[in-house]
Amino acid sequence: MRLLLFIAASALVVAQTQIDSATQSRADFSGQTLTKPATVGNGAPSGTCSSGQIYFQSGAYPGQNLWLCGGGVWTQLIPGSGGGGGGGGTPNVSVATGILPIANGGNGTATPGLTTPGTGIFVAGSWPNYALYVGGIANYQLQNASVGVTLPGIFNGPSSVALGTTATWTMASQAAGKFLAGPANGSPAAAAFRSIALSDLPTLPTPTIPLGSSVSGVLPVANGGTGTSTPGLVQGNCISVTGTWPNQMIAFTCASGGGGGGGASSSAQLSDLATVLTNATTLTIAGGCSTGTPCNVRFGGATIPVTNSATITIPTGSLQGGTITTYLARDGSFQVISTVGPSPVTVSGATVSSNTQVPSDGIPLSTWTGAAGAWASTGTDLRAFISNRGQILAGTGIVVADASPGSMTISADTSVVAVRVAAPSTSSSACVLGNYAVDSSYFYQCVAANTWRRVASSTW
Repeated sequence: MRLLLFIAASALVVAQTQIDSATQSRADFSGQTLTKPATVGNGAPSGTCSSGQIYFQSGAYPGQNLWLCGGGVWTQLIPGSGGGGGGGGTPNVSVATGILPIANGGNGTATPGLTTPGTGIFVAGSWPNYALYVGGIANYQLQNASVGVTLPGIFNGPSSVALGTTATWTMASQAAGKFLAGPANGSPAAAAFRSIALSDLPTLPTPTIPLGSSVSGVLPVANGGTGTSTPGLVQGNCISVTGTWPNQMIAFTCASGGGGGGGASSSAQLSDLATVLTNATTLTIAGGCSTGTPCNVRFGGATIPVTNSATITIPTGSLQGGTITTYLARDGSFQVISTVGPSPVTVSGATVSSNTQVPSDGIPLSTWTGAAGAWASTGTDLRAFISNRGQILAGTGIVVADASPGSMTISADTSVVAVRVAAPSTSSSACVLGNYAVDSSYFYQCVAANTWRRVASSTW
């Protein structure tokens, strides 16, 4: 069948709205600016139709838009391969089923797609859900890019965020008692969670009681008072306190000077080298001795500066007990002789000695007893006063000699003073010149080494 479709335009009478080909043999639309002889739709026509009816499919491939109805069936007009010049070929009208080949104007596949894009165009996705990106793949990558995120460890959340999306970060859990702050001291640094430090606290003004306020009763120690309505001085070692508050008098009661006393010879012997009870478990020796204020002790002709203090701590426990004896060694070190057990004492600034008694060249300081893991409230002060070696002078018949550092020997000069010994048994018994002996019968005289003479004795 050969169909000729004439689309023309003619001037229509304004009052004429319908053309009936049965009564009008000719219609001229050449004067009209717009004519639409066919029904228009995007998809293919469906359902039954009336022969001669025309349908224009706007969504079809160009050149395959027209459908004609014949015998109640729609047929798509497909341009044929034949025909004369100038596009006057005869259309090949057939019913298309299955996949329309390319030769018939189709794409030859059940999965159509866009052809290779040109310059500046990037195609993403698959049919029928394609996305075109103007600007090429760089624009596609930009629109589909993500941004890496690096945050401090105090936050929890994603490490990257896609463009155009929203991300959420939360604070990481922290241990109790921590707060977010910079360093407690030193140079500035990034804030972090840490424990509070003393330097974080502001300096508060010292609380004062205005003179105009009303204070009654006894002000407790916790509030800066004495806790008692009758304050007074308390006497300590070598100190006596007489009288009542506020008219009290203090006096030194320990002797000072050459003859005796309670401490080694030094610049402040009332307190130097004293052992005091610091608390129930700790004793302190020479608390006032330091590099700036040394406690000078004289050993014979040598003066030793003591520049440190020492502490002795008894272990806690109901079974802990024993006695300690402290002394100052000739090298100026504090030594501790201890019977405390079952656990030993802990010392600082001193040494636990292996001696069982104070050596002859040591200066005894104190003894203290502990029981049930605590020291007694008082101990015994053993500090001895060592006089200056230069004050001991040898007289006639006396010899003074340094036996060892810190000790001296005073003896009779046998070249001047005769020394009585036991009566010899023979004339060659041991003796030195000047020895003599007496018994009920004889008087004995040593005239040379190991040589005796005797004379009889009688009454008259």
